[in-house]
Amino acid sequence: MELEATRELIRAAANTWSEDDLLNEMVHILLRETYADSCDILFRDSQDGLILRASTVVPEMVGRLKLGKGIGICGQVVLQGGPEYVSNHAFEHPNYAKYPGLSEHESGAVAAIPLRHVTGHLFGVLLLRRQKAWRFTAPIKKRLEESASTVAMVYKSFRAGFQVGAQSNRLGALNEVAQRMTNSPYLDEILQLLVNLTAQQFNYKVCTVRLIDEAGKELVLKATQATVKAYQRKRAIKIGESIAGRALEEDRPIIVRDVQTDSEYIGHDLAVEQGLRSMICVPLSIADKPVGVLSCYTEEVRDFSPDEIKALETLAQQAALAIENAKLQVRGTLMQEMHHRVKNNLQQV
Repeated sequence: MELEATRELIRAAANTWSEDDLLNEMVHILLRETYADSCDILFRDSQDGLILRASTVVPEMVGRLKLGKGIGICGQVVLQGGPEYVSNHAFEHPNYAKYPGLSEHESGAVAAIPLRHVTGHLFGVLLLRRQKAWRFTAPIKKRLEESASTVAMVYKSFRAGFQVGAQSNRLGALNEVAQRMTNSPYLDEILQLLVNLTAQQFNYKVCTVRLIDEAGKELVLKATQATVKAYQRKRAIKIGESIAGRALEEDRPIIVRDVQTDSEYIGHDLAVEQGLRSMICVPLSIADKPVGVLSCYTEEVRDFSPDEIKALETLAQQAALAIENAKLQVRGTLMQEMHHRVKNNLQQV
C-alpha cells in the first residue's frame, strides 16, 4: 500500500469519533488507492454471516444488507479463510450473490480479501469491484492484501483506543454531551441528545434511555439512536424483572458480558439479529431518587474499562439533573398557564 494512503487512513482514525464515519472514510480512500470502481467493508457477525458496514456503491444498504453463513463470494472467504479473486464476469461465478440495487455490470471483476486481527482472527472482508476485467497478477494481489492488512490494523487500533479509554478524549466527549443537555429545556431533546452523543462519542452500537413511569413500577423506553423499528417499539419492562431494573434498584452500573447468551437478559432474538454483545446499564438518579436507566451496547464482546464506567456514571448524573430541570420547567410553565387562565376567568366574572 502506498505510504500516502496509509497516512490518510491513520489521519482518518485520528480525526474521527464515529466508527461508521471512519469506515466510510476508509472505503473512499481504498477506492482511490486500488483504482477499483467500488469498495465495500463487511463485518463478520456472531453466526459467521456478514453485515455491510461501509460501501461506496450502495451506502443506503449499510447496516441493512446481511449475508448468511457461506453466502456469496465474501461468505466463502469467511469459510475458507483466504482471499478470492475473480478476474472477469464475476456475476456468473457460482458463489456470486447480487446486492439489492446493484446491477450485474457493476461486478465484472471482484477481489474479496479477509480482514484479520493481529491474532489472526478473521473479523471481516474487504470487497473491491471493477466493471471491466481485472488481471490479478501476483504483485497486484500482494498490494491488495497489504491494503486489507493496513485497514484491519488501523481499524483495530481505533477500536482499542475506545476500549482502553483515551482519558482526555473521553473527558472532552463527556463535557460536550453534558453541556448540550444542560442547555436544552426540552425533555425529549435532552434524551435524544443523550443517546445520540453517547453512542457517537463512545462508539456504542446502540444506546437507550428508559424512564420510570408515573406509577413507579415500569421502565418505559423514551429514546434510542437505533433506527431499527423493533427497538423503537420495545415494550415497557417491569423494574423487578430486568437487568436495567436491577441497576436502578441497586443504584450501580450492571454489566453483561454477552447479552446473546446471558439468561437474565430479555430480548435475545433482537440482540442476535442486530449483533449486540456486551451491555452496561447505568442508573439515572438524583439524591437517591431513581429517574431512569441509560443502557449502552457494543457490537463485540468486551470489558468496560474503569475510566469508561466512571465517565458514564458522571454523564448519568448530569443527564438526571437535566431531566429533572426540564420537568420542573414544564411544571412551572403549566402553573403559569393555569394562573393566567384563572385570572382571566375571574376578570370575566
